Amino acid sequence: MTLHIKSVGSWTSQLYSLAKNDEVDSDKQMIAFVEGPYGIPSINFESECYRIIVLISGGIGVTPNQAICNDLIDAHSKGRKMLKIIFI
Repeated sequence: MTLHIKSVGSWTSQLYSLAKNDEVDSDKQMIAFVEGPYGIPSINFESECYRIIVLISGGIGVTPNQAICNDLIDAHSKGRKMLKIIFI
């Protein structure tokens, strides 16, 4: 998979730095786990295997992702281990 990401903020700038470092050291690999529900979410958001969650949506798709985000925040307040939720 190829992603084209414009480096404009701190998160994307850090991502660019990681990718640039990988070009210099060809033995290193950048690994990303990407999943995405299309329509009804097929990911078990209750599983604690996801520590950083990125929700990307537009238009009416914001509504279900907002509900998922609210559930994740509630679970975190009750002790779920999570590093970050990024909602785009």
